[in-house]
Amino acid sequence: MDGRGAPALLREVSLDIDAGEVVGIWGLPGSGRTTLLRIAAGLEAPDEGAVRMRGVDLACAKGEVDGLVYCDPTAFTRRAQWFGGTSGSVIEELLATQLARGVATAGARDRALEVLARTGAESFADVRVAALNGTAAIRVALAQALTSNPAVVIVDEPTRYVDLLQREPILALLRSLAEEGLAVLMAIGESTGCYCVDRTLTLGAGTLRGKAVPELAPVLELGRRHTG
Repeated sequence: MDGRGAPALLREVSLDIDAGEVVGIWGLPGSGRTTLLRIAAGLEAPDEGAVRMRGVDLACAKGEVDGLVYCDPTAFTRRAQWFGGTSGSVIEELLATQLARGVATAGARDRALEVLARTGAESFADVRVAALNGTAAIRVALAQALTSNPAVVIVDEPTRYVDLLQREPILALLRSLAEEGLAVLMAIGESTGCYCVDRTLTLGAGTLRGKAVPELAPVLELGRRHTG
């Protein structure tokens, strides 16, 4: 139970992730995957316990946590919808992200183009954010995450809105980022998400288990049809 008497969504969850590792969290919709990721990113506070980044409790951090990025694949497209589809281009969004962190204007554009190329999104630099499809949006979102040179990237279902034939390349991209030393924590919504991970954990009934154990839907027993 939480402090308000509501049932706890997560129960005694404990998870460590190392540099260069990709960890996937599998669970049914409503299992708490997104909540777990948001707590891990410091966006939500746990009722009990602590989340630490390099030994520092995120609850003690103020504002953005250095080295830790929560990557939301739909952030750009949602923002475009909020402003009636009048959002600027991808490069403008990446520049704004860096300038908000105090990066010098001269270096911000070069860094934006560099990370777009790294994620295979360089062709979208001048495309309006509102025009991005699911595949482009995740590549651009990852590029935005990389502008801060993170140590940990947390992403919720990176292939959810990606075309079927583009899902494996996106997962391969995440794998390659880990091979460069990043730690990647992601939610998995389908079996293809296990393609690039080092560990797949299962979240169900509030408990995080040490291996993937699919939760089966309840089986309905049908009455037998009698024939004469």
